[in-house]
Amino acid sequence: MATGHHTVFPPLTTAKLFGLIAAIVAVVFALLYAAQFVPPQHPVLRAAIQSFAALLLTSGIVSVIFNILVRRELADFWLAAIGVRDTVSIAGVYDVGLDFNAYDFRTLVREAKDIDLCVIHADKWIGSRLNDFKEFLSHTDHKLRVCLLHEESDSVPVLSRDFRYKDGELKQKIDSAVAALQSCITELQKANQSTGWLRIWKHHRAPKHTYYRFDDLFFLVPYNLAAGHTKIPVLGFSRKEGGMSDFLSVDFERMVNEHSEKVYDSREERENSKRAGELALTNIVEAAPTNIPAELTSKNLEE
Repeated sequence: MATGHHTVFPPLTTAKLFGLIAAIVAVVFALLYAAQFVPPQHPVLRAAIQSFAALLLTSGIVSVIFNILVRRELADFWLAAIGVRDTVSIAGVYDVGLDFNAYDFRTLVREAKDIDLCVIHADKWIGSRLNDFKEFLSHTDHKLRVCLLHEESDSVPVLSRDFRYKDGELKQKIDSAVAALQSCITELQKANQSTGWLRIWKHHRAPKHTYYRFDDLFFLVPYNLAAGHTKIPVLGFSRKEGGMSDFLSVDFERMVNEHSEKVYDSREERENSKRAGELALTNIVEAAPTNIPAELTSKNLEE
C-alpha cells in the first residue's frame, strides 16, 4: 500500500533489508572468527573458510547495491517482457491495496485539498475519520463533495436485505453520515473559524462501487458479490488523460449533476444565515418607534 511516491522503500522492506545486511555481516565475522581456531596443520581448510567468508560478504554487498540501484529498471524490464508495463502506464495505476479497512485513508485526507466521495453511507468510515475531516474543512481553500444513497432509492430494500439491516437502519446510517459531516462545519463556526466548502448530495442509482478522490489520486472499491464479510481490495489510479481517472471523474460528475439532489451546501447555508440575520435586523429597526416623546431627552436617557 502506498500513499506517497513509489520510489521510497516501505518501512517493512527497509527493516528486512537492514536485517539481511546484519545477518550477512554476522555470518562473515563468525566464519572469520572460526577460521582462527583451525589447527595450523590444516591451512587449506582455514583458507577455504576465509575465502567463503569473503565471497559471502562480496555477494551480499553486490546484491544490496543491485537492489537499491537497479530494482526499478529490473521491474520495468520484467513488466515489459510479460506485456503489462504499457497497460499499467495507460491505465494510470497508482496502487493496489488488498484490504480496504487497513488502507491508509487518513494520510490521504490530511494531505489533500480537494476530496470527492461516492458511497452508500460510510457512517463508520466517516465517523472514525471525523477529526481528519474537521481539520480538512478548517482550511478555506479546501473542498469536500460527498454523494450518498438516497433513503428512498429503489435499491434500499435490496441493500438492507444484503447487509442484514433492520427496517429503517440504512436511513439512519445515511442520516448519521450527513449529520457527522455537517457537525464539522458547525463546530468550526462555533469556534469562530473559517471553513472550507462542504457539499452533500443524495442519489437514487443502484450502487456499483464506492469512489474516493484525493486531489489527483482516484480510488475504486468494489462490492463483494457473495454474502458475508471479506477483505475488499482498493484500486488506486493517478490522474492520467485517457486512463481510469477519466472514467471515474466523469462518472462522478454525471452522478451529482444528473442523478442526485443536493441536500447541503455550507456556503449556501452561510449566505442564507447572513441574509436571515440582516433581514431580522432590518425588521427590528423598522419596528422601532420613530417619534420619541419630548421628555425623553438625552439628559433623561443618561440618567
